[in-house]
Amino acid sequence: MSGGLLLAVAASTAATAYLSTLDLALSQSSRTGLEQALDERGRLERSGWILEVREEAVHAVSLFRTIGRVSCFMLILLLFAGTGADARLDATTVTLTVVTSVLTLWFLAGVLPAAVARHKTHGIVAANVPFIRLLTLLATPFLAAVALADEAA
Repeated sequence: MSGGLLLAVAASTAATAYLSTLDLALSQSSRTGLEQALDERGRLERSGWILEVREEAVHAVSLFRTIGRVSCFMLILLLFAGTGADARLDATTVTLTVVTSVLTLWFLAGVLPAAVARHKTHGIVAANVPFIRLLTLLATPFLAAVALADEAA
């Protein structure tokens, strides 16, 4: 086991937990509650744009949360299978990877973020508006596909 790979798993899991918390908070937020949280921080005028694009922001954050989860799985697979000439991929390695990934992501990127988001919903969103804007801009090409699917439904 490589220390660098273990660190990468920890960083990826932490980032995924953060994105999961943000995604859940965005999904659970109400327009009124978010408006109040932004106003309390003196950011309503500057960050009020999020009130109009909240649904697109949810899809953008969800995209990066998904990338984080897949990254965690792949890094845990590398942790168990190894790299280079020593790498081995067998049923045991895959089983260990799946079990470890599911339990890790379920608790650290599912249970914990849900609890945090449930109690600090609007504050989390209001504090992260610049980051949400960045994610929304980065996901713009994918959001166009979401809009097409939404119209077709």
